[in-house]
Amino acid sequence: MTIKAHFTQTNSMQSKLLLLFVLGFTFIFSACQNDKLIKRGDSVEVAYQKAMSFYEEENYSEAANAFDTVTRVGRGTEYGQDAQYYLAESYFKNNQF
Repeated sequence: MTIKAHFTQTNSMQSKLLLLFVLGFTFIFSACQNDKLIKRGDSVEVAYQKAMSFYEEENYSEAANAFDTVTRVGRGTEYGQDAQYYLAESYFKNNQF
């Protein structure tokens, strides 16, 4: 094996390992973020708390999506009524009026 072939093979292996590391890190980071998303089976209270978390972090786009879900699922409840208010506030603070 020539030096050039060895260097190319080693460099290729390092590139693959780096790619694998980056993909693994991205997967782990995105899995941690998914805990904030509303999941099927979450209670209205849990969904409302997750929506409020987005709102308090000033992530108004995600908050609006979450509050929209709470208003549909929690229709007729106190959480549903409060979610309607915060849904409007989220749209307003995101300049969507």
